[in-house]
Amino acid sequence: MYWHKQLRFLTMHKSLLKWFEKHQTGLIDEAKEYYQSHVLSYPDDVNAWQLLGIANSQLEAYDEALVAFKKGLSIDPNNVTIHSNIGHVYVKLKEYDLGEKHFNIVLNIQPGHLGVLKNLGLMHYKQNQFSTAEAYFHKALALDEHNDTLLYNLGLCQFNQNNIKSATRTFINALNIDDNNQSIMIKIGECYLQQSLYDHAIKYFLKAKNIEASFRIYHGLGCAYLGEDNSDQALKYFNQAYELEPFNFENCHNLASVYLHQQKLGEALQCWFQCLQMKPKCEQTLYNIGVCYQYQNKFEDAYSYFHKVLNQNENHSDTLHNLGTLALKQNKPNEAITFYRRVARLKPDNSQIQFLLNALEGEKNSSFKQCPKDYVAQLFDDYAPTYNEHLTKVLKYNGHERLSDLIENTIQPRKKMWTHIVDVGCGTGLAGPYLKPWTKQLSGIDCSQNMLMLANKTELYDHLIEGFIPDLPWPKAVDVFFLADCFPYIGDLSTTIRKMVLALNENGLIVCSIESGDDQTGTYELSKSGRFKHSKNYLVTLMTTNGCKQINYEKTNIRYEQHNPVNNELFIFKKIS
Repeated sequence: MYWHKQLRFLTMHKSLLKWFEKHQTGLIDEAKEYYQSHVLSYPDDVNAWQLLGIANSQLEAYDEALVAFKKGLSIDPNNVTIHSNIGHVYVKLKEYDLGEKHFNIVLNIQPGHLGVLKNLGLMHYKQNQFSTAEAYFHKALALDEHNDTLLYNLGLCQFNQNNIKSATRTFINALNIDDNNQSIMIKIGECYLQQSLYDHAIKYFLKAKNIEASFRIYHGLGCAYLGEDNSDQALKYFNQAYELEPFNFENCHNLASVYLHQQKLGEALQCWFQCLQMKPKCEQTLYNIGVCYQYQNKFEDAYSYFHKVLNQNENHSDTLHNLGTLALKQNKPNEAITFYRRVARLKPDNSQIQFLLNALEGEKNSSFKQCPKDYVAQLFDDYAPTYNEHLTKVLKYNGHERLSDLIENTIQPRKKMWTHIVDVGCGTGLAGPYLKPWTKQLSGIDCSQNMLMLANKTELYDHLIEGFIPDLPWPKAVDVFFLADCFPYIGDLSTTIRKMVLALNENGLIVCSIESGDDQTGTYELSKSGRFKHSKNYLVTLMTTNGCKQINYEKTNIRYEQHNPVNNELFIFKKIS
């Protein structure tokens, strides 16, 4: 109630005035008792009925309050304060139509009644009728344009209607009036978050934090730093928010997402299991738990959680896709095809799925000239946490070592012999220790952010470039291009080789490997592994056409697939013209 500012009594019984003053000091029960006795003696005292209604409202005795207010109205039907207070009581009772009726009576009597305009706005805001609420706040601001509370409420209406830019301007106007208002600072920060203006969001959240820290501030800072890809700072603030509200679902989910991004799978799982406690049937949480187990190669656990998702949504395409991937990892190609076909029906334009089906079904005339960029990026982003261990222990991969040996045996390179070597498809940086001693500058290229993040931790690379090989703007003045197990992700090598040769210095080298294809076909073919095999003649012809000469060659195997050795060929080509 805002009664003490609105009651304007021209005359008041002396004893009533005395108790009115005591009422204002907080003696509500005692005042009510007096008002009840007073109206028995003076039943036509409209002031007493009004004060009795206010006391009952403050004590949340709303039915009694309405009786008292309506008794006052029977004496003074046009009393705007009583109508306004009746409106308040009906809003408390959520009888909004009746509340609006009495507020409108006030406006008919007194069109510029600021308090009633404000309360009509608040009433409609409570009902999520944001456009109507906004209209009332605009009318109120026409009467009091420098009212920061009205501006704040107007900004909330605009924010909830997704008019984020308008809301931002309104909140900033409010802060210009009350420059120490933390609530306004937080809303400005949230507005900038919605617009992906993360540095602005951080500025206002930090200003608010300087007044007093809160969950919303820490969570907002976490979201802003996450938007800036600063996962360490995001983790710091999400954890501080977690300490204040450990069972906030959104914060717990974001915390898990950052842990996953940092390949801290145990911590991510712990957070997502906590999310599951709050929302046991949350489809996204069940899916994320399955993904974590998939990264850990805990196939049975991953299957279990992915199938819990399908029990709720049989057409969850990402889950079907992952189940196909799990089947492939367990050498169950027919099961993988079944899952991928289901995804293809749901997403007929998904190039990744069409590519995998072409490969698994042995499509001889596949239209794919390379692996889809998104497929390769996702494959290695997902693979990154367990890449080194799986590559060396399961696939028995030694391509970096074998190609480096070929360079040693052919060139006998000296320390810092070359100015610039580019490790194409550098992955986690396994080739770095072999290549770095030979060059003044080592660059790495990969399409997977997660792989590059791990390569960066080796501290061997001077530059790391994110990009898909066929689409790259190639570095200039390169002495050696090193491509260990990269060409199997590109079928048609003509454009890639032409661009590489153009970027090579005179006498520069291309050191590469291929999976052995059928020389009878003369070019390349998509295998059931989802990788391309190349004919030796095809590669040598392309290199020769582009001005390179083969200076060494070795037929060997550098990896295993499903426990069987893969036939590989290693080459060194030299640019001669």
